Amino acid sequence: MWSHWQSVKRIEHEQRREQLTEAYKVRVVQGERPADGQPDSKPSALVLVAIVRNCGRYTITRIEVGFSLDGRRLRSPPSNVRVSSFEDLPGGLRKRGDTSEERAMKGVLTPWDTGMRSESDQVNVELLKGHHAIVRWTDEWGKRWEHRLGKVRRIGDDDAWVP
Repeated sequence: MWSHWQSVKRIEHEQRREQLTEAYKVRVVQGERPADGQPDSKPSALVLVAIVRNCGRYTITRIEVGFSLDGRRLRSPPSNVRVSSFEDLPGGLRKRGDTSEERAMKGVLTPWDTGMRSESDQVNVELLKGHHAIVRWTDEWGKRWEHRLGKVRRIGDDDAWVP
């Protein structure tokens, strides 16, 4: 009985470690660009950008992005664009004029997809103080994760979004 209990605990520990390792393989790259019509140097308004790449071994789902402007306010992006691996397919598999929208894959990134790009509305530069992206997703085992400022943590399904 004791050895069975130890084996179960070891398996649970290994699974938690694999889940955390896979969660850290979800890469979040944050950036910004001048809003449309703004000069490249010293713009008065920016668009915040978050790029999510799944570098792990399993598909992730329910991907959500939020932008914290100043640690007090949170904005949802008006656009999330999933970039599939369709363009990387060999020419023999694609025909001239083929397109891929893969609408059923909204909020899903497989390991072979290019990634997902989210952009905020334009934001006045004066409102930005320590801005960053917050990204949430569900892993292969149904666990929810959050990436914030380079750190990944497990969260509950109903956890509130906190800037």
